[in-house]
Amino acid sequence: WARRMKRLPLSLQVFIHPPIPGVTPLEPAVCLQHLSENAPLLCVTYLEYLIEVRGLTDPLYHNSLVVLLHARVAQLLAKARQETKGRLPPAGQEFGECGHLRGKLLAFLKTSRCYQAEELLTRFQQDGFFEEQVILLSRVGRHKEALRILILTLGNIPAAESYCAENAPAPGAAADGDSDDVYRFLVEVLLEQNPPPPPPRSWPCCTSTTTASAPTTFWVSSRTASPWRTCCPTCRWSSSRRPICSATA
Repeated sequence: WARRMKRLPLSLQVFIHPPIPGVTPLEPAVCLQHLSENAPLLCVTYLEYLIEVRGLTDPLYHNSLVVLLHARVAQLLAKARQETKGRLPPAGQEFGECGHLRGKLLAFLKTSRCYQAEELLTRFQQDGFFEEQVILLSRVGRHKEALRILILTLGNIPAAESYCAENAPAPGAAADGDSDDVYRFLVEVLLEQNPPPPPPRSWPCCTSTTTASAPTTFWVSSRTASPWRTCCPTCRWSSSRRPICSATA
C-alpha cells in the first residue's frame, strides 16, 4: 500500500493518509459517503484500504465492497458478451478491467469472513455469476445447490471434486450445515446428470437377458398393428407374438 499510495489521486490520498497527531480523523462512513457522491469509482479502493490496511471487520464495509465490484463487473460482462457473442473465457480470466475486477471479486469472496453471504446471494443469481454463487452457497452450507451449478451448469466435475475436498469436515470435526453429506450430494448430482441405465429386461422367448436399449426394431408384416415393433435381439421374438420380418417393403 505504501507504493500504491503514490499512484492514487490526491482526492483519495486525503482520506487514507496516515493519522496526524492532534488531528481527529474522519469517520470511514463519512468518507465513504463523500466518495460515493463525488467519485464513485474510488469507493472500491477506499473500501480495500479500510479492510486490508485498517483491518475493519464491519459487515457493512465488506458487503459494500462486494456490491460495488459486482455492479462494475456486471457492466463490463454485458459489454464483453456483446463483443464476443457470448463466448467468454473462464471467470476471472476475461480481458482487461473485467478480468482484473472479477478476479479480485472471486478472491475477496473466498478470503473474507465478514460479509453476509445470505444477503448477497440474490444479487449473484442473475447475469451468469455462477462461480460467485458457488462460493456464497458454500458459506451458507447449501452444498448440493453449489454442486448442481458446478456439474449441471458449468460441467466442471474436477471443480466439484475439489469443492467436496475443501468442504468435507475433517475426521472428528463437527459438521457445518450439510458438510457431512457433501460427497453423497456429489454422487446424487452426478446421477442427475447421467441417470443409471434401465433394469435388465428378460424376454420369455429365451434365457438371454438384455437391457431395454438393446432390443432391435423390425418391420412387422401386418397392416392391423403398428408397423414397427421391438423384439428380442437374440432370437427376434416379438412381445406382440406376431411374426417378424426384416424386410422393409
